Amino acid sequence: MMLNGWSSAPTALTQPVTAAVGSFVADGAGNISSGSLDLNDQTNGPSSGTFTGTYCVGSNNLATINLTYGGGISGKDTFAAAMNSSGSNGSIIFYDASDRKASGLLRKQDTTAFSTSKIKGNYAFGLVGANSGASAPRYAIAGAFAADGSGNLSGEFDSDSYLTGSAHATLNSSNFSVASTGRGTATITFTGQDNLKFVFYVVSASALLVMEDDVAGNPLLSGQVLEQSGSFTDESLNGLSVIEIESLSNGAT
Repeated sequence: MMLNGWSSAPTALTQPVTAAVGSFVADGAGNISSGSLDLNDQTNGPSSGTFTGTYCVGSNNLATINLTYGGGISGKDTFAAAMNSSGSNGSIIFYDASDRKASGLLRKQDTTAFSTSKIKGNYAFGLVGANSGASAPRYAIAGAFAADGSGNLSGEFDSDSYLTGSAHATLNSSNFSVASTGRGTATITFTGQDNLKFVFYVVSASALLVMEDDVAGNPLLSGQVLEQSGSFTDESLNGLSVIEIESLSNGAT
């Protein structure tokens, strides 16, 4: 699962961006085990822990999920989710009175892809969140890279940050790594900008859910990586399409 949004900050003038990625095992009978969660927000910085829980899916494919955290994270949260018709994927949102106000994706994992060597080929990505600095301006990056299956990435990106504007340059990494649990890490150099640390969870050999894992005060981004297939021309965009864009308007907020 992946979530992004905001958390309340009673002592601050703004609400810090917050994000989370994680994975769990559902037993088909309402019980959750083996939960792993990575959290980050621009006030407190990154943390990681474990969780267990319960869930209930109604006949209308709407679900309630209750999680209890452990390890480096404490407390409990309730989520609401809308599942697709097969029950394998869906959308999820914090659905309680906690400080976190975030929503995101649920994706069923393919455990056969839990290896660095499985992430090989051409991939596109889109990440959104906030840049560093006291005002934490809205920040987004999209791009593409080639992965060699041995931990090396090379590609290009386009970024845009409120106040500083847009940029286009190359990217690279030499320490992209996937553990046997499906959790991975990488440090990516965005030429002319920052070296950013990421944690991600493998959905399949063609999809990753990603969150930036730098300390408080750094940029904070999250999003998806999706494998590309074939070659692309103007004819690749041919037919009816839908689009979603989410951001903030200009001004003080």
